[in-house]
Amino acid sequence: MTEKQAMLRRQLLSKIHTHKRYKELKASDAWETFLDCHFKICSSAKLSIKELYSCLDLLNGAINSVDEIDFKGREVIARDKKAISSAAQVDRIKELMKIIGWDELRLKKFVIKQLKIIADPFKMSVKNSSKLIYILGKIAKDKKA
Repeated sequence: MTEKQAMLRRQLLSKIHTHKRYKELKASDAWETFLDCHFKICSSAKLSIKELYSCLDLLNGAINSVDEIDFKGREVIARDKKAISSAAQVDRIKELMKIIGWDELRLKKFVIKQLKIIADPFKMSVKNSSKLIYILGKIAKDKKA
């Protein structure tokens, strides 16, 4: 996420949290329900920029519902907050997969067996992605030798 995008996100979140309708929803403990109904999420901090605009439109009454959830935008936010693996880590995992000769299904089974987590290998935590890269690197070295 660029600096301009980060600043825009902060501004949009600020507009939402100072909005009259938000304050009403928050006072009646309905804010989380509002987010869950419209965005299937419990915190506005996890919304993408596109979804923040939609949220403002909902609060202003400009629209009645959200057409689609912006999963790609949320992924950018999660990567920026280091909640999921970086693009470089994903590229390295894919590179090591090719060297070893594994497909995605084989990698998923390996992650479940070795890391003992059920997760998308390309959207794991930074820590787990680092572990996976280390292990795959060892396997790739052994395969070359």
